[in-house]
Amino acid sequence: MGYPGNQTDLVSILDENAATPPYPGRFFNKIVGSAPGDLTVQGSGLHKYVALDGEARSAVFSPGNSGVLDAAQSILSSATVTAGTTASGDTSGAVVVTRDGVVVTGSVTAPNFSGITVAEGAVTAIVVGATEGATLQQGDVLTFPLNVASSVTLSVTLAEDDLKLSPGYYQYKATTDYTINIGVGEVIEGHFTKITAATDVKCVAYMN
Repeated sequence: MGYPGNQTDLVSILDENAATPPYPGRFFNKIVGSAPGDLTVQGSGLHKYVALDGEARSAVFSPGNSGVLDAAQSILSSATVTAGTTASGDTSGAVVVTRDGVVVTGSVTAPNFSGITVAEGAVTAIVVGATEGATLQQGDVLTFPLNVASSVTLSVTLAEDDLKLSPGYYQYKATTDYTINIGVGEVIEGHFTKITAATDVKCVAYMN
């Protein structure tokens, strides 16, 4: 160990050990993985690279406006019936995308939907099909008829976590207990007051 404030200190964390900074009032500001797996961290200011589909947009600051839907993802909470009452295992027809009251279908890649069931005028099942869509934004409204039950039309208003994050580095929102996956040599930055490693996971945590 070094001395507070004048050099970098480090703590090795492995095999279900829980580590806290050895000096009062200090925090770990960097974690480097030496064996892959999950870490449970407490603190705030976590910065980490997120791969496509790797995290909810609501978990990070500044998630950006655009994103994609994930194939086979349920979109049930954002879907409503605008006409018709009954459908079973149906698919979407032509999807129209409206943004702030303007049709933007031609400038985005519209998704398709499958597994659509409507009972008594309410959507009870719907998932994103093989075409995930692209350059969609939170608040976009997607409207479409169904292919088999053609008298039924649906509307999907995209909510924050319907869209997936684009790949990149993000700052996670403050949390008291968060599980993150770390790879060998991967660097995760933030203000951590406690780090716990899962079985066979190893990392080195640094303090400045």
